[in-house]
Amino acid sequence: MKVREECDGFRRHLEGRQRAWATIHGYVRTVEPFARFLEARGVTDLRTVKMAEVDAYEAHLGERKLAVQTQRVMLRGLKRFFEYLVETGKLFTSPAEHLRDPREARAPKQIGNAQVARVLAAPNVRRPAGVRDRAILELLRATGLRRMELCALAVYDVDIDGGQLRLRSATGASERLVPFGGDAGKWLKKYVREVRPRHAKQAAPGERRLFLQTTGRPMTVGALWSMLQKYRKATGVPLSCLALRRTARAALVKSGVDGRRADQILGIGMGTGATE
Repeated sequence: MKVREECDGFRRHLEGRQRAWATIHGYVRTVEPFARFLEARGVTDLRTVKMAEVDAYEAHLGERKLAVQTQRVMLRGLKRFFEYLVETGKLFTSPAEHLRDPREARAPKQIGNAQVARVLAAPNVRRPAGVRDRAILELLRATGLRRMELCALAVYDVDIDGGQLRLRSATGASERLVPFGGDAGKWLKKYVREVRPRHAKQAAPGERRLFLQTTGRPMTVGALWSMLQKYRKATGVPLSCLALRRTARAALVKSGVDGRRADQILGIGMGTGATE
């Protein structure tokens, strides 16, 4: 039983559970480096993989000096892969069962109002990049967007005056409308009118991504993560997209929105094409 031969089944398993497209892609993608690692050690059958191989792989990732977050993602994907093999009866036990799931161990809680206010006040809005960052933070706080969802937004996906944005699945087969208002609309309008045109001068022709880096390149998940880390260090607030997502849901429920409706707005349980 070879690693690569089981990847298709792993993908179908995740699709059957209606996981987001980017979550599926991310998990399956993490299996390939493990396959190469096993081949280098002369291990060709998954049924012979022991805890020692998994521990050696974890040490190998550390030796490569990968970012801590990258290592967590790769190990989480590997753990899910072996869980799939156990669930489908292809393995009796998982050699990766002992790995601590960083997402469970470090899952961020929602952020309090005072903390949110501190974060929103952190960007230097006298600078163009600060205006962009404030718009991003306001939008995340108001809508609870996932990282990939925010980075994938195009300029035509956002109706600032109407106070809503459109999120489409990776295949384009489905979409949902997410409302926003107040300060999110105010800072988005300022960003679109004053800052994005400046950054777009260095962008590739026809670039339609809403949020751009100062170089004109589209905002990436990595760049977004770095931005959040900067304000996390500056404010001492445990800032992340997931924490803001939980904060947004709590605010919706507190405002009187039914829990199921709040989940629909946030796309919880839907294959939206993005990770949490």
